[in-house]
Amino acid sequence: MCALAQSHDARSEYQLALSDIVLLSLGTGTLLTYIRHKTLDWGYTQWAKPLVNLMLDGLADWQCKQILGDRYFRLSRVFPVGVSVRLDGVSRIPELIDFAS
Repeated sequence: MCALAQSHDARSEYQLALSDIVLLSLGTGTLLTYIRHKTLDWGYTQWAKPLVNLMLDGLADWQCKQILGDRYFRLSRVFPVGVSVRLDGVSRIPELIDFAS
């Protein structure tokens, strides 16, 4: 979404028509997150982190799809349930390469 917004920055010497833009978004993998608790009566503080993650992960994708339609492409593999890799998990690079192939 930032790239799309930048393409319409009035300060730029390059002004692009929206119809001339094709956007490819490359993700770093999507984590499947399940919220498990015995009760569903959560307060605001318990919902805050899952909602922020949902908005950050999905909002820009949704906005780009709405604006560009079939000129927007998102590639982001979905990790198996329960699998997550820390951003500094360099020891797992071979596993990630296999996963991406």
